[in-house]
Amino acid sequence: MKYRANPVIVKALKILKVTKLSEPDRLGIIYGLDLEGGETFKTSIEMTARMLPLEGDYVVWQEDGYVYLNPKAVFEKKYSPVAVVNSACDQRVTNNVMRHNYRVLNEEEKQQMQGIKDMGMQFYNYLHGIGGTNMDNDKLASRELSLAATKIEEAVMWTIKHITR
Repeated sequence: MKYRANPVIVKALKILKVTKLSEPDRLGIIYGLDLEGGETFKTSIEMTARMLPLEGDYVVWQEDGYVYLNPKAVFEKKYSPVAVVNSACDQRVTNNVMRHNYRVLNEEEKQQMQGIKDMGMQFYNYLHGIGGTNMDNDKLASRELSLAATKIEEAVMWTIKHITR
């Protein structure tokens, strides 16, 4: 599940079970963690030097790749869940501030919407290839490529607007 601490959005999973994997030394202890959703995680010595994980605490992944443990009380005070609704899902009608009246899309319209988004992303990724930049990074190599990316986003937006009207 994704969470927001304005304006930061992180991935976080609650710790369900803690298992000690190493004996304590002067640097710390390594733990194996069972997380919600069936995931597992192995702590680092550096991570447990700052905090020992407890059931109910959270493992938090920031978008920049930094991972840390967060006590339950601190996490639940600072973060609130982010509502994520798949754009092709009928539930999207409950997740919008500006357009108050949506209609439920048929399967063909859902496929068209997903297809145009996929094509837009493919074109956007191609711009990264042209500029020799990493696709995981939002920065493109030049202003011209950034303007092209903006136009791709705009084209996708207007096409989706047409499909969903």
